[in-house]
Amino acid sequence: MQTEKRTVFKIGSRQSQLALIQSKQIKKQLKALYPDLTFKIVPISTKGDQILDVALSKIGTISFVGAPCYAAYLPFQ
Repeated sequence: MQTEKRTVFKIGSRQSQLALIQSKQIKKQLKALYPDLTFKIVPISTKGDQILDVALSKIGTISFVGAPCYAAYLPFQ
């Protein structure tokens, strides 16, 4: 009996309610277009998610959100 290895396509998402809702919608649409493929939502934590007592505008720029997401993407290229 031969086991078929399936590729899992990972969708990176911040863990906020809004981000997860958006990611689940994207996953649903991808599954509708490609029913034979497997998709998984992978939570990504950013510095902005970890520092909750300071406004993002005071912490810095988009690099707090974008950099961890980009770094998570790099191994999959």
